[in-house]
This record gives sequence, C-alpha cells and structure tokens, in this order.
Amino acid sequence: MNRPTISIVLAIWGEGYSQFLPRWFEAVETLERDYDEIVIVSDEININAVLTSIKDFSKVRIRVENYEPEFANYWNRAIDLASSKWIAFCCADDYLLPEALNDIDAADLAGCNLLLDHLLHKGSLQRQSAVWTEAELNNAFRLMGGNSITKSLWESVGGFPYGFQFADWGFALRLKKTGLVKPFQASTNRIVYDMGYDRLTMSGATLPFEDRAKGQIQINNLIKELEL
Repeated sequence: MNRPTISIVLAIWGEGYSQFLPRWFEAVETLERDYDEIVIVSDEININAVLTSIKDFSKVRIRVENYEPEFANYWNRAIDLASSKWIAFCCADDYLLPEALNDIDAADLAGCNLLLDHLLHKGSLQRQSAVWTEAELNNAFRLMGGNSITKSLWESVGGFPYGFQFADWGFALRLKKTGLVKPFQASTNRIVYDMGYDRLTMSGATLPFEDRAKGQIQINNLIKELEL
C-alpha cells in the first residue's frame, strides 16, 4: 500500500517568534512517521533565523514574502506551495510531538480528510481534543491548533478567509457548508500548544471583550451569508 504524502507547513512573520525555531526543528526530528517535505513561508525579519535553524535542507522548501501581517496571507501561501496530499500544521511557538503524524495513514485509508487529534497546553500539559460537530459549529469552535487536513479539502473553500479576526473559525464554517468533511478520530497527541506567545490567537482565547465582539459579529455575518 502506498502511504499518503505529508507536507509540514510553517508560516512565520513579525517580531519575537524566531527564538522558537530551534525547538520547532528539533521536534520535527523526533517524528515517528516520516514526512515528505517542510514548506516554510517567512518574512524578511525571520528568514535568517529560519536558515540557521535548519540542519538538513533536503526536504525543506522556503519562500520569502512580505504581506500585510494577517494570518490568512502567510498560511494560505504556505499551504498553496505544499505538494503533498496531507497538510500538517505547526506554528513557530508550538512544537510537534513524536506521534503527531502517526494516524494520518489510517485516516487516509478510511477515506477521511480531517484528522481530529489532541493537543497539550504549554505549561500545564492539559489535554484538549479536537471536535467536529456541525450542529455546534455556529456557536463554538473546537478545532484549535491547526488540525491536519487534506490539501483538496482545504482547496474546496479557497483556504482561510481574509480579513477575519477568527480566520480558523471562518474556515471551518465554510468547510461545513461544503458537506465534504469526513473526520477521523485519532488517538494521537499532535502538538504542545502555546496559547499565544506574543500576538493574539485566532480563536480568540486571549482577546479583550471588544475584539472578541468584533470577531463574533464577523462570524455571525458569515453564518447568515452561508445560510447555515
């Protein structure tokens, strides 16, 4: 049986995140299941730190971009450049656990396209499980930390929406509208997750009330637009 290909993607921009890169790459070296490539989109501020953190360039592809500092710009570009069937995410201030990719083969064999696994919170190592329940998605987002996904499913909605405070939630709502999501419940822990080293997280866990309210209005408007 041919194993599905996997790209690990990283988008890094702005100040403060380069300090985590050595740990990020060290964690990738511990993965129990092999991957096919690492695709990195970096701004000019971080590119030198990226290059000095890489020990083996044989599976690494890098692109330097200078977008407006928005989540969707950098991540959509990284995923667009990826050539594999499956996409695995890991932000610079998070790091992958050895078993992170282990259940992708089983998910692919089952004909699934979204991996529901688990993350551990930095500091407490509290375990959080990803949940895909379409009936709840209009009111709650429970896919934190960038779950592994097939590139074809990501492409079905054109990637993360631009101009959204909660871009990951907006992305999930658009996926719901397609009716194409086939989730796979995995047993593995994927990452150790930082709730937001420097900038606010997309899902809004650390946002002040005013910013959460703005993001919620965007989500409510999207739900109406999609007629969900």
